[in-house]
Amino acid sequence: MPLSLSAFLARADAAPLIISHRGDWLSHPENSLDAITSATARGADMVEIDVQTTRDGHLVLLHDETLDRTTEGSGLLADHDLDTVTRLRLREGMGDGSALTEITLPTLGQALDTAQDRVMLNIDTKTQADLDRVCAEVLARGMGDQVLVKGPVDQPSDMMRFLDAPWWGKIAFMPVMLRVPRGGLIETVLTTARAMNLRMVELSFDDEEELRALSGHLRSENVWIWTNTLDPVHSLHYRDSSALEDPKAIWGELLAMGVRAIQTDHSAALARFRGRM
Repeated sequence: MPLSLSAFLARADAAPLIISHRGDWLSHPENSLDAITSATARGADMVEIDVQTTRDGHLVLLHDETLDRTTEGSGLLADHDLDTVTRLRLREGMGDGSALTEITLPTLGQALDTAQDRVMLNIDTKTQADLDRVCAEVLARGMGDQVLVKGPVDQPSDMMRFLDAPWWGKIAFMPVMLRVPRGGLIETVLTTARAMNLRMVELSFDDEEELRALSGHLRSENVWIWTNTLDPVHSLHYRDSSALEDPKAIWGELLAMGVRAIQTDHSAALARFRGRM
């Protein structure tokens, strides 16, 4: 049976949505097909991947603009053609000098084929042009309801640039709202969610009570809150390293405050905490 993001979000018992950041990079190279497969087997509902474009206009899985950190190559991806970069071996984990593997850099098409009917994908693009290319490829494969795309949004007006996109309404879009000032979270997020009929927002927070209040408003409208517990990107003290020591105090407290989607570098640990493994 095909996976359906809309069906998942309609289930009251589905929370949390467990998102594996760049796949299971603890055991495999980040943004690799192996990382996607492993994260799926270890309890992730969704895998976040990063996509960028080669010189000849093809989409590949890569976080940085350069090849240096995660592959045996060097220089800007935009200076290389597809045939060259897909021969490059990936480094273990998050790279940065780690050992080379025999795993090569994958295309978005290969990632979609790996994930289809197995796990949902959150695709992080770096430019509007990349986002439009990604959505076209997703829709061509009939995977519009298995994918969530996102983009930075600081104010409701920032959403306007997406409305004329040919994919709008066919693929779920999530605004990334990481810079909303304290005291403005409720008004900014609610205005954006209502104006654009959103189902999920990615946010950071500086005030737990403000988050609780926001979640009350959003739950009544079935809009999900996504937040990150990644050690480099998290809110307050809610980070993965602390969650591994006391998952109830971190992941459990986030869920109690109304968070319904958590992106983590330790999706297997979160899945065990939620009794899914």
